[in-house]
Amino acid sequence: MRRLRAACCVLRATGLGRQRAVVVLLLLACTSALRTGRSARLDLRGYQEPDGAITLHAGGDLVDPYFATKALLAARAAGADVGRAGRAWVAWAAARQLPDGRFERQCRAHAAAPWSRCWDADADDALAALWLELLHELAPSRSGGGLPLAWRPSAESAERHLAVLRDPSTGVYRVSRTQPAALLMDNVEIYGALAAVARARRRLGDAAGAERAAAQADTLAAAIGRVFRRPGRRALVVSTQQSPDDSAAAFYPYAVAELYPWLAGLPAPAGEPSPREAFARWLARHGERWLAFTDDPYPWGLVALTAARLGDGATARRWLDRAAPLRGTVRWNVLEEAIFQALGRK
Repeated sequence: MRRLRAACCVLRATGLGRQRAVVVLLLLACTSALRTGRSARLDLRGYQEPDGAITLHAGGDLVDPYFATKALLAARAAGADVGRAGRAWVAWAAARQLPDGRFERQCRAHAAAPWSRCWDADADDALAALWLELLHELAPSRSGGGLPLAWRPSAESAERHLAVLRDPSTGVYRVSRTQPAALLMDNVEIYGALAAVARARRRLGDAAGAERAAAQADTLAAAIGRVFRRPGRRALVVSTQQSPDDSAAAFYPYAVAELYPWLAGLPAPAGEPSPREAFARWLARHGERWLAFTDDPYPWGLVALTAARLGDGATARRWLDRAAPLRGTVRWNVLEEAIFQALGRK
């Protein structure tokens, strides 16, 4: 890449070439290559339909809005350009958003059949927040003062639904209207989304909205500490609805849940190890079982994304090498694909 940049600079400076047309073509190729090098576009062929729907599995007949939205945000966090895929997804999903702000899974009988609602979406609370994050991250700065007008009704509806799920007695969010338990991972995702919305609103010139979202994120961070932290325990509990054996050693959700605060940038209490130190300890305990892909059906690219964000490129590369044979199998979904592509192009 460095040599390509140098060659492009020489061509621009000297105009050398046998024919002017050749120089022009070379300059265009260089410009395109440089643009691609800065931010490679996420390629969801096989997952994204021409109408914008993003299926959970390649060529599948199920759309899970949580996984589609999470995949786009994860790829963007790793540096991929998700603009085209993201805008197509937003148009498709917003048209199917329910009046109360919720989204549902969509199914079809076969590739030529229409999509129809089949059951509730995964992570109702986190999905509402991630949807808000995606809308704000994709919004062009030239929109001025906030989101594009066409997206505002969807965002406002999602905000109202998210507010309904907040438990005023604890300050954390319940999974859904029908599931009263609050989950650590969901609430940490909501914190990260609110913090991202605050940053995006500043970029968009919405100072009041940015301040409001930042205050919500700070309030939630404090509530997460109160609700999910137990005296004498370093690790946060995974749910307000405790399992019979709260010390269970299953990779998901127990080991995975530890990663979410580091991935979302949740502030740690004073005296705790830094995220990098804590992640190194996590790898010492769980790294080999994670990379063996034996404890869970999915390869958990979110762990590799955490490693990359904390500066541990070697661990991210190990996951890329180990996970590659799983692409296209039943153990692979759109979230793994998006992370694999984004990290593989770094």
